[in-house]
Amino acid sequence: MLSVPLTNKHKSIIDKFTNLNFCISIDGTKRVFEYLRYPLKWADLLKNVKYFRSITNNISASFTISNMSDLYKDETIAWFDDQEMPYNLSYVTYPMYFAPNVKPGHMLWGEFINVINKQDTVKGISISEYLPKISKLINTTK
Repeated sequence: MLSVPLTNKHKSIIDKFTNLNFCISIDGTKRVFEYLRYPLKWADLLKNVKYFRSITNNISASFTISNMSDLYKDETIAWFDDQEMPYNLSYVTYPMYFAPNVKPGHMLWGEFINVINKQDTVKGISISEYLPKISKLINTTK
């Protein structure tokens, strides 16, 4: 709920509480966020962060590192630092083809590519429009 557009009903419920702590799943910024958390929008998340900050200073992020977010890790952490937002890191272990160590040459790389292609087809999007670094790796290993 923390990354979707908040309705007045959501806000009226939130406003009934005091001493709130929000932890938002953020695995990348901008287009990386939008791809990894499809169909969520970065602009909606930013609006929510602004709203949450208006009612509490207790905002943090949970950052899950996968083989897709790993190449964008530095810019994501820089955004957390710019926002003065504490974060915790965790690493994908399942499904294994999304683990951070699955890169070109890894025995699961082909399975990763197949899964991405299927997901993109279902969603009607293309990884190349969102994660150019990953798309380049995929295209150089075909």
